[in-house]
Amino acid sequence: MHNQWNGFPPPPEALPHHATADTLLLQQIAYRMEQLIRLMEQNNELLRSIEQQQSRVATTGSGSVIVRM
Repeated sequence: MHNQWNGFPPPPEALPHHATADTLLLQQIAYRMEQLIRLMEQNNELLRSIEQQQSRVATTGSGSVIVRM
């Protein structure tokens, strides 16, 4: 059971009365893991973009070709 309220785990007062501290802790951990996954995906996109830019062939005015690998 994973309830979110505005992208955050619900505040303790929004939880059912039978919810325990363990339930709240698990929800907080799940939320943090989702944040980490999103950040890792953004980082991977950035790394792919950098890799594509580095592998492009650049030609300068003198006619020399620079290829980065």
